[in-house]
Amino acid sequence: MTKKIVAFALGLFLSAGVSAGVAHTAGEAVSTMIAIKGKTFIERDSAERPAKVKDDVLLVDTVTTGEAAKAKMLFIDDSVLTLGEKTKVVVKEYVYSKERGGTSIFNLLDGKMRVVVGKAKFEVHTPTAVAAARGTMFLIETGLRNGVPFTDVISIEGEVVVTPNVGLGARDSGTPKGASAGGAGAVVLTPGNFVSVTLGEPLPLPAALSPSALNVFLAATEAVSFEMPVPSVAQLPVSPAVDGGRASSSRGPAPPAALPFGGDPTALTGVPGDVAGGGAGVPPLTQQPAALTTTKVGVGANFP
Repeated sequence: MTKKIVAFALGLFLSAGVSAGVAHTAGEAVSTMIAIKGKTFIERDSAERPAKVKDDVLLVDTVTTGEAAKAKMLFIDDSVLTLGEKTKVVVKEYVYSKERGGTSIFNLLDGKMRVVVGKAKFEVHTPTAVAAARGTMFLIETGLRNGVPFTDVISIEGEVVVTPNVGLGARDSGTPKGASAGGAGAVVLTPGNFVSVTLGEPLPLPAALSPSALNVFLAATEAVSFEMPVPSVAQLPVSPAVDGGRASSSRGPAPPAALPFGGDPTALTGVPGDVAGGGAGVPPLTQQPAALTTTKVGVGANFP
């Protein structure tokens, strides 16, 4: 009888572990550096060392790029992060299995990054916001604007749920407190729209991003000379919606073309459905070239 009880309990434990994915532990490789330009560093166990192509990135590692540097990481769930210059990101949590998917959480402490979300539920925490998505592509930047912490999030394909990080309020490397992706006060970004979350200010409604603004951001997180193919967002399996359907991806047509991004904060204003400054707006997805539907990266790829 005792053996049956133990076997039953073990079965429940294993079943729960599979349904939630495999929880990776600190010190376990979850990503690989596939392209580097300039000075990029990996901080591990309080020691910092230069990063090289094909280096493993472990859970709880911190990756930092220097001035005019870029870095690209490929994760085991096919997610791809491309870091712009002066960017610092921490791999905070990673739970994944090929059968069940999982969850990955990153702390973006400073800088900008392009995200192609793979098969796992994906969250980026910054000092002022939490961006949550699954099977999408989005851009995110955090830093100081006029001395005040801010986060800009831009959807390129699919939906991204953005929630204020009301509990942090300081630029540190700890897990944000009080953050609840998809909770009260969240906004949902659709392709071509953005939101800017500033510390101490109400969460604004999504707005259309000017092409010039988008172009600068894309150029800051772009890599060329590709060899190793990575599945595009459209090719990834459809996964369950995030938090009741607020961050699901429609797997629709190709993502918007590489329209321009601008560093001028005044360019980040606009009317939903139009482009700031009175442009022609983001062209319909059906009119975009198919070139961006396949994302390819190369081991040892060169950056412009």
